[in-house]
Amino acid sequence: MIVDPDFIEHWKTRMLAELLGENNVADEMAPLYVLRLWAHCQQRKTDRFESMSAVVLKAMCRFKGAAETFERAMLDARFIEREGDLLIVHDWRKHNAALFANWENGKRGGRPKGRPPQTDGVGNGDTAGFAVGNPMANPLETRGFPPGFDSVPDWVRDGGAHEEPFRLDKSREDLIGGSNTAYGASNVGGPGVQPSGAVQLSIAARAFGVQCHGANPMLIELAEQGITPETMTAACADARKSKGEGVPFSLGYVVGIIKRWSQEASQLQATGAQPPRVTKGQAIEQSNRDAVEEAARRIEARAHGAAPADEMTIDMEPV
Repeated sequence: MIVDPDFIEHWKTRMLAELLGENNVADEMAPLYVLRLWAHCQQRKTDRFESMSAVVLKAMCRFKGAAETFERAMLDARFIEREGDLLIVHDWRKHNAALFANWENGKRGGRPKGRPPQTDGVGNGDTAGFAVGNPMANPLETRGFPPGFDSVPDWVRDGGAHEEPFRLDKSREDLIGGSNTAYGASNVGGPGVQPSGAVQLSIAARAFGVQCHGANPMLIELAEQGITPETMTAACADARKSKGEGVPFSLGYVVGIIKRWSQEASQLQATGAQPPRVTKGQAIEQSNRDAVEEAARRIEARAHGAAPADEMTIDMEPV
Protein backbone atom coordinates (compact mmCIF):
# COMPACT_ATOMS: atom_id res chain seq x y z
CA MET A 1 0.00 0.00 0.00
CA ILE A 2 1.32 3.43 -0.98
CA VAL A 3 0.90 6.35 1.44
CA ASP A 4 2.16 9.72 0.24
CA PRO A 5 4.59 11.54 2.57
CA ASP A 6 2.23 14.53 2.87
CA PHE A 7 -0.84 12.44 3.68
CA ILE A 8 -1.30 13.74 7.22
CA GLU A 9 -1.06 17.39 6.17
CA HIS A 10 -2.82 17.01 2.84
CA TRP A 11 -5.78 19.34 2.34
CA LYS A 12 -8.20 16.41 2.05
CA THR A 13 -7.02 14.95 5.37
CA ARG A 14 -7.25 18.33 7.08
CA MET A 15 -10.71 18.86 5.57
CA LEU A 16 -11.88 15.54 7.00
CA ALA A 17 -10.49 16.45 10.41
CA GLU A 18 -12.39 19.77 10.32
CA LEU A 19 -15.64 18.13 9.20
CA LEU A 20 -15.48 15.58 12.02
CA GLY A 21 -14.45 18.06 14.69
CA GLU A 22 -16.63 19.64 17.35
CA ASN A 23 -16.68 23.12 18.88
CA ASN A 24 -14.18 24.39 16.28
CA VAL A 25 -11.67 21.69 17.33
CA ALA A 26 -10.51 19.37 14.52
CA ASP A 27 -10.57 15.62 15.01
CA GLU A 28 -6.87 14.73 14.82
CA MET A 29 -7.78 11.03 14.56
CA ALA A 30 -8.97 11.63 10.98
CA PRO A 31 -5.76 10.29 9.31
CA LEU A 32 -6.10 7.07 11.30
CA TYR A 33 -9.68 6.55 10.13
CA VAL A 34 -8.53 6.72 6.48
CA LEU A 35 -5.57 4.41 7.07
CA ARG A 36 -7.89 1.81 8.59
CA LEU A 37 -10.07 1.97 5.50
CA TRP A 38 -7.05 1.59 3.20
CA ALA A 39 -5.73 -1.32 5.27
CA HIS A 40 -9.09 -3.03 4.82
CA CYS A 41 -8.75 -2.55 1.05
CA GLN A 42 -5.37 -4.23 1.01
CA GLN A 43 -6.55 -7.05 3.22
CA ARG A 44 -9.54 -7.71 0.94
CA LYS A 45 -7.53 -7.00 -2.26
CA THR A 46 -10.20 -4.64 -3.62
CA ASP A 47 -11.33 -1.02 -3.54
CA ARG A 48 -15.06 -1.82 -3.97
CA PHE A 49 -17.43 -3.12 -1.32
CA GLU A 50 -21.01 -4.26 -1.90
CA SER A 51 -23.71 -3.31 0.63
CA MET A 52 -21.29 -1.57 3.03
CA SER A 53 -23.57 0.64 5.14
CA ALA A 54 -22.60 3.77 7.01
CA VAL A 55 -22.72 1.81 10.25
CA VAL A 56 -20.27 -0.79 8.94
CA LEU A 57 -17.98 1.96 7.63
CA LYS A 58 -17.99 3.68 11.01
CA ALA A 59 -17.23 0.43 12.86
CA MET A 60 -14.42 -0.49 10.51
CA CYS A 61 -12.73 2.91 10.88
CA ARG A 62 -13.55 3.05 14.64
CA PHE A 63 -15.15 6.48 14.57
CA LYS A 64 -16.83 7.40 17.89
CA GLY A 65 -19.55 9.71 16.53
CA ALA A 66 -22.66 9.24 14.40
CA ALA A 67 -22.38 6.90 11.40
CA GLU A 68 -24.18 9.30 9.04
CA THR A 69 -21.90 12.18 10.07
CA PHE A 70 -18.82 10.08 9.40
CA GLU A 71 -19.99 8.86 5.99
CA ARG A 72 -20.99 12.36 4.88
CA ALA A 73 -17.57 13.75 5.89
CA MET A 74 -15.75 10.93 4.03
CA LEU A 75 -17.83 11.68 0.94
CA ASP A 76 -17.29 15.44 1.14
CA ALA A 77 -13.52 14.98 1.57
CA ARG A 78 -13.60 12.56 -1.41
CA PHE A 79 -12.06 9.59 0.36
CA ILE A 80 -15.02 7.43 -0.71
CA GLU A 81 -17.67 7.39 -3.44
CA ARG A 82 -21.16 5.86 -3.58
CA GLU A 83 -22.80 4.13 -6.52
CA GLY A 84 -26.03 2.84 -5.01
CA ASP A 85 -25.14 0.18 -2.45
CA LEU A 86 -21.57 0.01 -3.80
CA LEU A 87 -18.90 1.84 -1.78
CA ILE A 88 -15.76 2.76 -3.76
CA VAL A 89 -12.55 3.93 -2.10
CA HIS A 90 -11.62 6.96 -4.19
CA ASP A 91 -8.45 6.52 -6.37
CA TRP A 92 -7.06 3.73 -4.17
CA ARG A 93 -6.74 1.38 -7.16
CA LYS A 94 -4.96 4.09 -9.18
CA HIS A 95 -2.38 4.79 -6.47
CA ASN A 96 -1.76 1.07 -5.87
CA ALA A 97 -1.76 -0.22 -9.45
CA ALA A 98 1.29 -2.41 -8.81
CA LEU A 99 -0.53 -4.23 -6.02
CA PHE A 100 -3.50 -4.97 -8.26
CA ALA A 101 -1.18 -6.19 -11.05
CA ASN A 102 0.53 -8.60 -8.65
CA TRP A 103 -2.82 -9.88 -7.40
CA GLU A 104 -4.02 -10.47 -10.95
CA ASN A 105 -0.82 -12.32 -11.87
CA GLY A 106 -1.15 -14.39 -8.71
CA LYS A 107 -4.57 -15.59 -9.77
CA ARG A 108 -3.00 -16.94 -13.00
CA GLY A 109 -0.15 -18.67 -11.20
CA GLY A 110 2.36 -15.83 -11.15
CA ARG A 111 4.29 -13.89 -13.74
CA PRO A 112 3.61 -15.02 -17.33
CA LYS A 113 6.21 -17.48 -18.64
CA GLY A 114 7.58 -17.79 -22.15
CA ARG A 115 6.47 -20.70 -24.30
CA PRO A 116 9.09 -22.82 -26.06
CA PRO A 117 9.13 -22.20 -29.82
CA GLN A 118 7.51 -24.79 -32.05
CA THR A 119 10.18 -26.56 -34.09
CA ASP A 120 10.90 -29.95 -35.62
CA GLY A 121 12.28 -31.22 -32.33
CA VAL A 122 15.88 -30.20 -32.95
CA GLY A 123 15.42 -26.47 -33.33
CA ASN A 124 15.14 -26.24 -37.11
CA GLY A 125 12.20 -24.15 -38.30
CA ASP A 126 8.65 -23.56 -37.14
CA THR A 127 6.91 -26.91 -37.51
CA ALA A 128 4.92 -29.21 -35.28
CA GLY A 129 6.46 -30.22 -32.00
CA PHE A 130 8.50 -28.34 -29.41
CA ALA A 131 12.14 -27.41 -29.18
CA VAL A 132 14.43 -29.52 -27.04
CA GLY A 133 17.04 -26.78 -26.67
CA ASN A 134 16.93 -23.38 -24.99
CA PRO A 135 13.51 -22.06 -23.91
CA MET A 136 12.10 -18.81 -25.19
CA ALA A 137 12.75 -15.60 -23.31
CA ASN A 138 10.07 -14.07 -21.10
CA PRO A 139 7.21 -12.28 -22.91
CA LEU A 140 7.98 -8.74 -24.02
CA GLU A 141 5.23 -7.42 -21.74
CA THR A 142 7.30 -8.46 -18.72
CA ARG A 143 10.60 -7.06 -19.99
CA GLY A 144 9.66 -3.42 -20.32
CA PHE A 145 8.77 -3.59 -24.03
CA PRO A 146 5.09 -3.16 -24.96
CA PRO A 147 3.73 -5.43 -27.73
CA GLY A 148 4.46 -4.13 -31.23
CA PHE A 149 7.14 -1.74 -30.00
CA ASP A 150 9.38 -1.04 -33.01
CA SER A 151 12.59 -0.53 -31.04
CA VAL A 152 12.66 -3.96 -29.41
CA PRO A 153 16.20 -5.34 -30.03
CA ASP A 154 16.53 -8.27 -32.42
CA TRP A 155 18.16 -10.41 -29.75
CA VAL A 156 14.98 -10.06 -27.68
CA ARG A 157 12.66 -10.87 -30.57
CA ASP A 158 14.59 -14.02 -31.51
CA GLY A 159 14.16 -15.54 -28.09
CA GLY A 160 17.03 -13.95 -26.21
CA ALA A 161 19.89 -15.58 -28.16
CA HIS A 162 23.09 -13.56 -27.82
CA GLU A 163 25.76 -13.47 -30.49
CA GLU A 164 28.62 -13.51 -27.97
CA PRO A 165 28.75 -16.40 -25.45
CA PHE A 166 29.25 -15.42 -21.84
CA ARG A 167 32.25 -16.78 -19.94
CA LEU A 168 31.60 -17.78 -16.36
CA ASP A 169 35.15 -18.87 -15.56
CA LYS A 170 37.04 -15.59 -15.96
CA SER A 171 39.80 -15.24 -13.42
CA ARG A 172 41.01 -11.91 -12.12
CA GLU A 173 44.05 -12.10 -14.38
CA ASP A 174 41.73 -12.39 -17.41
CA LEU A 175 40.09 -9.13 -16.39
CA ILE A 176 43.43 -7.27 -16.15
CA GLY A 177 44.21 -7.67 -19.86
CA GLY A 178 46.23 -5.09 -21.76
CA SER A 179 49.07 -5.34 -24.26
CA ASN A 180 51.78 -4.66 -21.60
CA THR A 181 53.09 -8.09 -20.68
CA ALA A 182 54.21 -6.76 -17.30
CA TYR A 183 50.58 -6.47 -16.26
CA GLY A 184 49.09 -9.61 -17.82
CA ALA A 185 48.27 -11.52 -20.94
CA SER A 186 47.32 -9.70 -24.09
CA ASN A 187 43.66 -9.26 -24.94
CA VAL A 188 44.39 -10.41 -28.47
CA GLY A 189 44.14 -14.09 -29.18
CA GLY A 190 41.91 -17.03 -28.48
CA PRO A 191 42.09 -20.26 -26.55
CA GLY A 192 45.62 -21.32 -25.68
CA VAL A 193 47.01 -17.79 -25.23
CA GLN A 194 49.38 -18.04 -22.27
CA PRO A 195 49.52 -15.34 -19.57
CA SER A 196 52.81 -13.54 -19.15
CA GLY A 197 54.59 -11.00 -16.98
CA ALA A 198 53.14 -10.32 -13.56
CA VAL A 199 50.38 -12.86 -14.14
CA GLN A 200 52.87 -15.71 -14.61
CA LEU A 201 54.74 -14.60 -11.49
CA SER A 202 51.52 -14.67 -9.50
CA ILE A 203 50.71 -18.17 -10.80
CA ALA A 204 54.13 -19.40 -9.73
CA ALA A 205 53.75 -17.84 -6.27
CA ARG A 206 50.24 -19.17 -5.74
CA ALA A 207 51.55 -22.69 -6.35
CA PHE A 208 53.29 -22.30 -2.96
CA GLY A 209 50.20 -20.92 -1.23
CA VAL A 210 51.16 -17.23 -1.53
CA GLN A 211 48.06 -15.02 -1.75
CA CYS A 212 48.60 -12.61 -4.67
CA HIS A 213 47.33 -11.62 -8.11
CA GLY A 214 48.71 -10.23 -11.37
CA ALA A 215 47.85 -6.60 -10.52
CA ASN A 216 50.08 -6.54 -7.44
CA PRO A 217 52.58 -3.62 -7.76
CA MET A 218 55.46 -5.73 -6.45
CA LEU A 219 54.88 -8.38 -9.13
CA ILE A 220 54.54 -5.72 -11.82
CA GLU A 221 57.90 -4.22 -10.80
CA LEU A 222 59.58 -7.64 -10.84
CA ALA A 223 58.14 -8.40 -14.28
CA GLU A 224 59.45 -5.08 -15.63
CA GLN A 225 62.92 -6.00 -14.32
CA GLY A 226 62.79 -9.27 -16.23
CA ILE A 227 62.25 -11.67 -13.33
CA THR A 228 60.89 -14.94 -14.70
CA PRO A 229 58.47 -17.51 -13.21
CA GLU A 230 61.44 -19.84 -12.71
CA THR A 231 63.10 -17.28 -10.44
CA MET A 232 59.84 -16.83 -8.54
CA THR A 233 59.53 -20.61 -8.12
CA ALA A 234 63.10 -20.84 -6.82
CA ALA A 235 62.56 -17.94 -4.40
CA CYS A 236 59.34 -19.52 -3.07
CA ALA A 237 61.15 -22.83 -2.59
CA ASP A 238 63.91 -21.02 -0.67
CA ALA A 239 61.25 -19.25 1.46
CA ARG A 240 59.57 -22.56 2.28
CA LYS A 241 62.92 -24.06 3.23
CA SER A 242 63.70 -21.10 5.50
CA LYS A 243 60.26 -20.90 7.11
CA GLY A 244 59.70 -24.62 7.40
CA GLU A 245 57.23 -26.98 5.78
CA GLY A 246 53.61 -25.96 6.35
CA VAL A 247 54.45 -22.45 7.62
CA PRO A 248 52.84 -19.75 5.44
CA PHE A 249 54.85 -16.83 4.09
CA SER A 250 53.91 -13.59 2.35
CA LEU A 251 54.68 -12.23 -1.10
CA GLY A 252 56.83 -9.51 0.48
CA TYR A 253 59.04 -12.18 2.02
CA VAL A 254 59.58 -13.81 -1.39
CA VAL A 255 60.26 -10.46 -3.07
CA GLY A 256 62.87 -9.74 -0.41
CA ILE A 257 64.67 -12.97 -1.33
CA ILE A 258 64.68 -12.07 -5.05
CA LYS A 259 66.02 -8.57 -4.35
CA ARG A 260 68.76 -10.03 -2.15
CA TRP A 261 69.77 -12.36 -4.97
CA SER A 262 69.90 -9.42 -7.39
CA GLN A 263 72.18 -7.52 -5.03
CA GLU A 264 74.54 -10.47 -4.56
CA ALA A 265 75.08 -10.95 -8.29
CA SER A 266 75.23 -8.46 -11.12
CA GLN A 267 73.29 -10.81 -13.36
CA LEU A 268 71.58 -14.16 -12.93
CA GLN A 269 71.68 -15.42 -16.50
CA ALA A 270 69.92 -18.63 -15.58
CA THR A 271 66.83 -16.70 -14.56
CA GLY A 272 67.15 -13.66 -16.80
CA ALA A 273 67.36 -11.14 -13.94
CA GLN A 274 68.71 -7.70 -14.83
CA PRO A 275 71.64 -6.05 -12.97
CA PRO A 276 70.81 -3.55 -10.23
CA ARG A 277 69.77 -0.11 -11.41
CA VAL A 278 72.47 2.60 -11.32
CA THR A 279 71.55 5.55 -9.12
CA LYS A 280 71.93 9.17 -10.23
CA GLY A 281 74.87 9.71 -7.87
CA GLN A 282 76.70 6.66 -9.22
CA ALA A 283 76.15 7.84 -12.80
CA ILE A 284 77.60 11.31 -12.02
CA GLU A 285 80.60 9.77 -10.27
CA GLN A 286 81.30 7.48 -13.24
CA SER A 287 80.98 10.43 -15.66
CA ASN A 288 83.52 12.44 -13.63
CA ARG A 289 85.98 9.52 -13.65
CA ASP A 290 85.63 9.19 -17.42
CA ALA A 291 86.29 12.93 -17.85
CA VAL A 292 89.46 12.81 -15.71
CA GLU A 293 90.77 9.79 -17.59
CA GLU A 294 90.12 11.54 -20.92
CA ALA A 295 91.94 14.69 -19.72
CA ALA A 296 94.95 12.63 -18.58
CA ARG A 297 95.09 10.90 -21.96
CA ARG A 298 95.10 14.23 -23.80
CA ILE A 299 97.83 15.67 -21.55
CA GLU A 300 99.99 12.61 -22.14
CA ALA A 301 99.42 12.95 -25.91
CA ARG A 302 100.56 16.60 -25.86
CA ALA A 303 103.72 15.62 -23.90
CA HIS A 304 104.66 13.28 -26.71
CA GLY A 305 104.01 15.94 -29.34
CA ALA A 306 100.77 14.53 -30.61
CA ALA A 307 98.07 17.15 -30.15
CA PRO A 308 94.46 15.86 -29.87
CA ALA A 309 92.21 16.27 -32.84
CA ASP A 310 89.87 18.65 -30.99
CA GLU A 311 89.79 20.76 -27.88
CA MET A 312 87.97 19.49 -24.79
CA THR A 313 86.30 21.26 -21.90
CA ILE A 314 86.17 19.35 -18.62
CA ASP A 315 82.80 19.88 -16.95
CA MET A 316 82.72 17.96 -13.68
CA GLU A 317 79.61 17.77 -11.56
CA PRO A 318 79.59 17.47 -7.77
CA VAL A 319 78.72 14.03 -6.51
